[in-house]
Amino acid sequence: MVVSVGLMPSSSISTSPADVQTIIRLAEEKIRIKTIALGLRVTEFFHDFDRLRSGYVTASQFKRCLDTNLRLQLSSEEEELLFQKYDLKHDGSICYREFCDIINRKYPETTITPYPENFTNAAPPYLNSWRSTRHVGTEDESERLQNVLQRIATYCKQRGIDVLSIMEQYDKHKMGEITDSQFYRAFIGPQLTEADMTLLRDKYSDPGKPGLINYLNFVQDLNTYSRTNEIIVSTTDNSNIQQIPFVGVEERAEQRSI
Repeated sequence: MVVSVGLMPSSSISTSPADVQTIIRLAEEKIRIKTIALGLRVTEFFHDFDRLRSGYVTASQFKRCLDTNLRLQLSSEEEELLFQKYDLKHDGSICYREFCDIINRKYPETTITPYPENFTNAAPPYLNSWRSTRHVGTEDESERLQNVLQRIATYCKQRGIDVLSIMEQYDKHKMGEITDSQFYRAFIGPQLTEADMTLLRDKYSDPGKPGLINYLNFVQDLNTYSRTNEIIVSTTDNSNIQQIPFVGVEERAEQRSI
């Protein structure tokens, strides 16, 4: 979608002030969770468009940065409300510096409390939703799960398969979860037994949403195994290492975490 700086009418949003604040807060939380999930520094998105470091970009540049780096689909209402909030000079330019401060802020604004840990803006445990609390009961089952993940990570890494992009094709709202059947259809990897697939399904099921799989958790674990493999290879053979992207998101210069 193309955003025109000239098309930002403040009167087009007819929701109540309370609803507006809720929509903005949820949109910012969605962005915050995605940046945490992908290990990105949101500030770096905008530097290529702001050579003088003024702290401002155009609305179209602001949208392009989020679309390109986060692959996050915001509604037109969410986009317009964000534009209005961060159009601090009321000239159509967006103050990305203020936006980044909000996204990167660990504690909510104007919160004074002796227990700040109760008010953190951190994402729910392990990316976008609660990690499955299912206990891998036996040592054999735990070892089998590790072997399955290792096989998948190696298979996808050797073939340059971007698992995250494939899973996201089934995630219409880009919330990090897909159904069981979508997970089975999206899976590209070595041939696994039905028992192995069931083990994956049980491990990455969202305990609060029956029938949904948190694929961000799955991809994150695959990336962990890919990194482990890369370290092992680099320590055993420094002379001929093939640089293959991680199985989730290929790290580009503007997407490296600290």
